[in-house]
Amino acid sequence: FLTLLILYFPTKIKELTVSIISAQHETQLIEPFLQAHLKTSGGVCTSPKTNSILKQILNAVKKENNHMSVLIVKDQKMNALHLPGGLILISRNFLKTASNEKNLITLLKAELAKNESRHPIKILINQQPSYHLVKFLLGLESELPIKEINEFLRPLPKHLKNKNRHLDDFSWVALQNACLD
Repeated sequence: FLTLLILYFPTKIKELTVSIISAQHETQLIEPFLQAHLKTSGGVCTSPKTNSILKQILNAVKKENNHMSVLIVKDQKMNALHLPGGLILISRNFLKTASNEKNLITLLKAELAKNESRHPIKILINQQPSYHLVKFLLGLESELPIKEINEFLRPLPKHLKNKNRHLDDFSWVALQNACLD
């Protein structure tokens, strides 16, 4: 009986934790990691034009009730990270080396399904020991720290499935140059 309980308990605690955490709470949970990551990676590249272009791309990709957002990170070493809360961090270098928006759109479309199935929050919860999850559920812990960043790395798309152009050349170049000071 004890062996069964030891094997059963961690799985059920993780499922319970996923079911309790809302999309808004996911965003709050990653905030400490996000702030530290942005501080060490040169910050976010943003402007009204960049925000408008990213919104246009996201509208072409996502479904109505899917909460995804994209930030361009100045000196991020990894091409793309998909964090809980539907936050996708794209490196400036990823945009600079892409010839057009097709790579970005293909990546975002691939991440859409993962976002809908709440894959990033499941990764975060699976990184936590059971005792930490129990403390979190009881309100004794307020954070679930990211222990292994590599699990949130997103591979670059190998096959470009997107045939349509969603941006004119000027908008694509503006997005690529979002981090210019």
